[in-house]
Amino acid sequence: MDNDTLREVARFTTLARKIIGRIDPIRLSNDVEYAKETFTKVQAEGDEEVITLSIKLSGKFVPTVKQDEKSVKYETDKYRYGARS
Repeated sequence: MDNDTLREVARFTTLARKIIGRIDPIRLSNDVEYAKETFTKVQAEGDEEVITLSIKLSGKFVPTVKQDEKSVKYETDKYRYGARS
């Protein structure tokens, strides 16, 4: 974990402690389910600063699922001719 992320985690745990109680920063960085649960609770009940930090940190600690391009179905007939004027 780099210094900026460590600072963000420290700030997040301090702010989120007021909202949901004690947060384990080591478990937050290692346990994906704990991180999802913590970030969800904070985003539901927190103020702007702690929500912003939780979104930023969830991008670092919670892996996102990427969809396969073939699994996404596009409707091209609808937009074939571009914008209407």
